[in-house]
Amino acid sequence: SLTLQMCILLLFNDADRISFTELEATLKIPPHDLKRNILSLCLQHQTHSCVLVKEPHSQDVEKTDVFTLNAAFKTKNLRRIKISSVAIRETELEKRKTYENINEDRKWEDDAAIVRIMKASRSCYHQDLVARVTA
Repeated sequence: SLTLQMCILLLFNDADRISFTELEATLKIPPHDLKRNILSLCLQHQTHSCVLVKEPHSQDVEKTDVFTLNAAFKTKNLRRIKISSVAIRETELEKRKTYENINEDRKWEDDAAIVRIMKASRSCYHQDLVARVTA
């Protein structure tokens, strides 16, 4: 995350204004990660603590958004700047996909536990197997 933020900021050495599509094409990172990292540079509690300024001013990042360095940026410590990361909310589709992936992983873990128990005991009744796996 910090590395991506630094890569974004380094691009401003060569340009005053950079669009989201230019950032996406230059950095070649997934749009979801780019949005999260660029929002952390743009959205801070006070205006003078934002490193970048986003046009238009909004909470969401679109392909047409343009970013510039904040001329009003101020900090007490020039060696270390604290930038809090932004969490982007998951959509219902992403939540469902994550839940399905977790259940799929659990299924494999259950299968592995059953195989280990059956190898150790060679034979056992179904009720005993269930009790051992869930214990």
